[in-house]
Amino acid sequence: GVADAARFLAAVFEGMGDSAETAFDENGSRAIIRQRGLRIVRDIKGDDREDLLCCWTAIWKGTIASHRAFMNVSVAEDGDGLLWTIDA
Repeated sequence: GVADAARFLAAVFEGMGDSAETAFDENGSRAIIRQRGLRIVRDIKGDDREDLLCCWTAIWKGTIASHRAFMNVSVAEDGDGLLWTIDA
């Protein structure tokens, strides 16, 4: 479900050296992960950064989509990090 998917992504991001703060709504149908650090694109600028982020986020969206539970995953840039939203 949403909580397991969010905990999984947060663990992966933390394992890569980024920080990941996770919050859940009261009924457990939505999780928000605030990822900071973005080691994957550290010191990369411009179009190369955007291309790498696009491919990299697609990998994690696909990972969540591969679960048998239907969930939506969106990601947006948030200052020096990313804001991931998972909902059922």
